[in-house]
Amino acid sequence: MFRSIGNSVAARCRYPRCIAFTTHSDTSLIRTQSIANILPRPVNGRGNHFVNTLSHKYPSRAVISQFPDTRCYSSTVDFEVRRHKLKPRRKQLVTLSEKAVARLKEICNDPSRIVKLFFVVKGCNGYSYEMEIVDRNSLDDMDELISDDSGTSVLAIENKAAFHMLGCHIDYEISPLEEGFVFSNPNVTSKCGCGQSFRF
Repeated sequence: MFRSIGNSVAARCRYPRCIAFTTHSDTSLIRTQSIANILPRPVNGRGNHFVNTLSHKYPSRAVISQFPDTRCYSSTVDFEVRRHKLKPRRKQLVTLSEKAVARLKEICNDPSRIVKLFFVVKGCNGYSYEMEIVDRNSLDDMDELISDDSGTSVLAIENKAAFHMLGCHIDYEISPLEEGFVFSNPNVTSKCGCGQSFRF
């Protein structure tokens, strides 16, 4: 009995491939018949815009895909499917200590300029960190901007160096012998004896 009713509903559907019927219970059959009347027509007329199977967990439900804005109606069902783009808060590439932020602001207090960090081939072990003050207008679109807690960008990282700076913590230390920025970079695999050059 259930199979004959399901087949008659499938015959009325223009795109029978889009619907899978189940006869596990009376309620599942009724829900499947309601879904048969509310599935929208595919925009290209082929019927391949739908998922051709029902969930194994909920055999009476059909899934509609590739429709960014779909409104469905029937005598028993009235619902709306919408897709919204999520904008999660992006984690910064590197972290800065309070001393590092304060020193960067001391070095460059001009709003139109910024301190830029990049790598140079130098020393006995490969690369070394270098900083310079540049105009903000000269930055590449792919350069990374690091901001302080207020959201003001205080450091730019060259796009070529960004991958190797992931997870790095930058501090500023003052000692009786020297002072400067200290980089705790987990991507560095080896350093030279003086610590001025490194390798990834």
